[in-house]
Amino acid sequence: MVVVGCESTVQTLANLERERECVINLPKSELMDKIEALALLIRRNPLALHKADRFRYEPRKFEAAGLTLTPAQIVRPPQIRECPMQHEVRVTATYRLQSKQGELYRVVEAQVEHIHAIPEIKESGTQHIDMEHWGLPL
Repeated sequence: MVVVGCESTVQTLANLERERECVINLPKSELMDKIEALALLIRRNPLALHKADRFRYEPRKFEAAGLTLTPAQIVRPPQIRECPMQHEVRVTATYRLQSKQGELYRVVEAQVEHIHAIPEIKESGTQHIDMEHWGLPL
């Protein structure tokens, strides 16, 4: 089970509610510059006015950030090849939350259907993750 919180206006939430599945890509520290570059790219054109000063439209945003999409094994959305671990998940529920200031949020609950981890981050002879070899950005 995975739980994710989102502002109700973000595209990620719209994608999760429409597709009902996704891949959670877990990067290593060395990828953080590419992940940060990806965060500023949007495939939706035109940009929302409140995003135009910080983000830019890029129809091939993963390629532009230096990342490679590959097919997932179970769900339709692709995974990022360079990430050493991916969780393929299906949305099971969404919950609406409202802050005291009136801002709307959603909590998305999802079931993990498949986990992929490269052999280099697994403890020898097990399915356990060796955190020292992963390089997870904390």
